[in-house]
Amino acid sequence: MANPNVSSAMIELAGNGTALQVRVGYFGYCLTVGAATFCSTDADSLAALLQGIGWSDPLNLLYVAKSFRDNTIFSGLIFICIILGAFCVALLSTFPNEHTEQGFDSDSERVVKPFPSRTVSRLALFLVLAASIFALIAALWQHLSSAATSTMVGTLMYGTVSGQTGTGAMALGWVGTALLVVVMIGLLIMILSIRVLEAIID
Repeated sequence: MANPNVSSAMIELAGNGTALQVRVGYFGYCLTVGAATFCSTDADSLAALLQGIGWSDPLNLLYVAKSFRDNTIFSGLIFICIILGAFCVALLSTFPNEHTEQGFDSDSERVVKPFPSRTVSRLALFLVLAASIFALIAALWQHLSSAATSTMVGTLMYGTVSGQTGTGAMALGWVGTALLVVVMIGLLIMILSIRVLEAIID
């Protein structure tokens, strides 16, 4: 059974303080009080700002946000995905373009679509596969950790604090992962198709 005195004390603390909204991102925090919004890369500076202008944070939401960002959020996988994706795009840009050549008849032309290098194609596939795996891990990590932390904080604070997972951040994470998977599937189909065509020609 929950101790009713604890929940009453939490509700009383929340009632005596200022209604705060704290947003946590990969690179900083945003604090909203009424119509005013303050953003910083350091939670301590936001806490000092609150104290300086006479507002209070009785439930230590900034400390909770700082702990969540320090212990849960990790942006390294996102940067790895971006780097691998950039290398993959660079390799794809080396694929030969179609061009026209003189046909057997001097009055005709034919369109030639040369096959890309097998080595470059496989390397691009490997890079986008690795990027897809890292993106999937990052999206799952971000989604599950945010949802779990929001639920846990709301429970431990006896409903005086509500947490939400950013819809925009989740959408960007999963859409980016889906695009990488589509590129990976496209490259795989291309490589297999070229292999089949070469086998038929030989």
